Amino acid sequence: MNAAATKIQAVQKGRKARAEVDAMRKLSVNAQDSNAEDMPDLNDPDLNAAATKIQAVQKGRTARAQVATMREAKEASTAPVSTSAASREEGIPDLNDPVSLGHADIPPAEGALYDKEAPPLSKMSNSEATRNCQYFVNNRLK
Repeated sequence: MNAAATKIQAVQKGRKARAEVDAMRKLSVNAQDSNAEDMPDLNDPDLNAAATKIQAVQKGRTARAQVATMREAKEASTAPVSTSAASREEGIPDLNDPVSLGHADIPPAEGALYDKEAPPLSKMSNSEATRNCQYFVNNRLK
């Protein structure tokens, strides 16, 4: 008698489980149908125009950011080279200033690197700059 009761209970549980699965399937199909109704028509011309506008705005924003970066890089590369005050702040000696080089006690020779009438190194030709640097190394650093 226990075997018969167990068999009846198993059949009843199976029916109940199949009924629950059917109910869940019906709910999911209804949910999918309602989601399909909420989705926009992808062939709608207004929707395509809006998507195109969003893409154009984003491309413009990206392009403006790139141009700003390029301008900053160009301005940084073409910035004038400062000589005395700013180079002292950075620890770079100004070759036209004997004080920044630690040679304030040595009087400048005529036509030498320290001569105030002589142009700064940045405005000299390569041969003039080389000659002044050689003079400085040979005569001033000894």
